[in-house]
Amino acid sequence: MSRASHTRAGHTRASRSGDVQAGPCRPVTADEVDHLHEHGWVKLQRFVDPEVLAATLELARAAMGDDADSNPIPPGFEKAAAEGKFGLD
Repeated sequence: MSRASHTRAGHTRASRSGDVQAGPCRPVTADEVDHLHEHGWVKLQRFVDPEVLAATLELARAAMGDDADSNPIPPGFEKAAAEGKFGLD
């Protein structure tokens, strides 16, 4: 019997002993794991649910604009950059 855990978003994940899956990502296949072990990399085609990706993109565009580069610079950033202070010191 599998024991599932729940993520913060309410998605269900399986423990190592089960195969319960209800969430934004599909299970990784045995062939994908084998490829990873043999080649050191694997392409996980459609790993994340396309609807989840579309919703994430919509949220990002709403927050950052279509190009994520035309947002106004927050107050104080220009001054900090001019003074050579680029990080959160």
